[in-house]
Amino acid sequence: MRSLLSSRSRSLAAELRSKIIMPCRRALRSVLERGALPDGVDLELAVDLAFGAMWYRLLNRHAEVNDDLAEEIAGLLARIR
Repeated sequence: MRSLLSSRSRSLAAELRSKIIMPCRRALRSVLERGALPDGVDLELAVDLAFGAMWYRLLNRHAEVNDDLAEEIAGLLARIR
């Protein structure tokens, strides 16, 4: 039973990554590549920071994931030096 659950968990995780996480990361990366970040800022780290905030809020439910969060994150990323 344990190996079946482990196998299913890996399968679900792979599907989640391929169908949800990676397309969202590509979309955000595409936006950031068009000049939303100051020169010299690591693109992958910026994507990680943005999605880290979103996932943290989703998991802990202490605050909403909404347009305000997106604007705050965009503003923070734009000010990174």
